[in-house]
Amino acid sequence: MPGFTHIVPVSVPPAPENIYVRTLLPTGHGYPVYFPTSNVSLPAEYVSQGARIGDVGRLTHNGFFSFYFNIFLPANHPFHVQGTPRNFRPLEYDESEISRLPNYFQPGTTIRSNGIKLTRTSSSPLWVCSSGSIDIIHSFLPRKLAIESTESEGAILVLPDGASREDLVSSSRLDVFLQEHYLDWYQYFSHYTHASPPNGSVYIVTGVDKARSWSIATFSLSTQDYKMMGDYTDGTWFGTNIIPNDSEGGSSENENPNQCVFLRGTRISLGKFAWFENFDDPPDDEARYMVILHRPLPLLQRWFYKTNEALPESQYLSVSPSCMSLAESRVLNS
Repeated sequence: MPGFTHIVPVSVPPAPENIYVRTLLPTGHGYPVYFPTSNVSLPAEYVSQGARIGDVGRLTHNGFFSFYFNIFLPANHPFHVQGTPRNFRPLEYDESEISRLPNYFQPGTTIRSNGIKLTRTSSSPLWVCSSGSIDIIHSFLPRKLAIESTESEGAILVLPDGASREDLVSSSRLDVFLQEHYLDWYQYFSHYTHASPPNGSVYIVTGVDKARSWSIATFSLSTQDYKMMGDYTDGTWFGTNIIPNDSEGGSSENENPNQCVFLRGTRISLGKFAWFENFDDPPDDEARYMVILHRPLPLLQRWFYKTNEALPESQYLSVSPSCMSLAESRVLNS
């Protein structure tokens, strides 16, 4: 049925933002945000701080987090320029409920998808700490990398100044809060957008990694190519198959990091019964929670079909990128 979970094989060329999300999810840091900079139409203070725990918004199809309101702030807060849902009341919290690690990613960290080989080509000796898909290069040295891969597609994120990490320690009170207000939130988005919101599009942030600077690139090999080869030098990418993210905002003048590179949180979906009891129209048919481009993911497909065969119709499971990487996907039925 349109608007509910389905895996859709398509033959169009893969978009860089789709490649980025799909290939960096397995690194386990959360939802990779292809455009880490906040929407400049939001209040300047929000933009200067970036996404924060408690933000409620939507993850757009092009790799952007669109902020609407924060559950920990009062309804009349300056950040809430787009209003708040009906019956809105802020959820109180204590600072002890949030874990803050200001130097979680060291300066010079690179996070790459599976199968990418990195080689340091700087003339100066480099001190390197490697752990899985993360490498650390001393920030005071020129960052010069040669990269290659035989994978069909991949992505790499460079954090010249490192990044901080914040997480909500416990979500027990949040669970109760969601059960009380999720329908108000969906109706708020329906009123604000003048259309039924895509099912599964509502996202609440419970963890965030933020950087002062970043550099992002993806690649996709055609059927004629057998290897990707390229170079990175202090923010500039070179290579015939490399697609750099050249959007503005790759660095910030702020003393504190405000560029959101990873999100962790809960994506809220409605079961079919709950949806049609509260909305006249079916959800947007474009709300596809895992688009498989070119090469399918057999393990994901087998898990998806096996899981959904065992679920009753009223508990149809939503598969979203966020729920496979340090996050949750909730299907709520009234």
